[in-house]
Amino acid sequence: STIVEIEPSRLVQSVPARPTPDGRIGDCYRTAIGCLLGVPYPECVPHFVEQAIEAVGFDVADWGDRRRARTWLRGFGLDLMSVKRSFAADTGHLYLASVNSRKGDWGHIVVCRREEVWWDPSGDPDAGYTLADLRYPDDAVEVLCEPYDPDPDEMVRRWSSSPPPEGGTAQ
Repeated sequence: STIVEIEPSRLVQSVPARPTPDGRIGDCYRTAIGCLLGVPYPECVPHFVEQAIEAVGFDVADWGDRRRARTWLRGFGLDLMSVKRSFAADTGHLYLASVNSRKGDWGHIVVCRREEVWWDPSGDPDAGYTLADLRYPDDAVEVLCEPYDPDPDEMVRRWSSSPPPEGGTAQ
């Protein structure tokens, strides 16, 4: 599938970190996707993580947020594809990477280009995330692309039926 790059925006999360006092989960994932799409506000993108948690519960790892993001993007003729970080960095296109949050024991999504964090959706100038903070240094990152097969539902079905990677978990 062809990687797509749209004039990006630098958005700041409207729901910071997790958990918030009212129990909401942070929206860095939708905010980072919004950055790739160049939208003016994070709310232009659905809160896929919150939707997935509401559907199946916080501790169920079914890739529901990823499936929802891909399905939504396909409505615009776009998609998200997992690729090796080294490949994404070599292309020079923006990509999404998961880093270890500095605010707690959870992941945080940042927007990267080449070997640097291009934008941190937390908007915290002191956060200073770098690729040394990656949660999964050898794992995949996500790039915006044209739609591809398998479709989002089939992708989740395949991932759910696959054994966990060597030394890792199915999450």
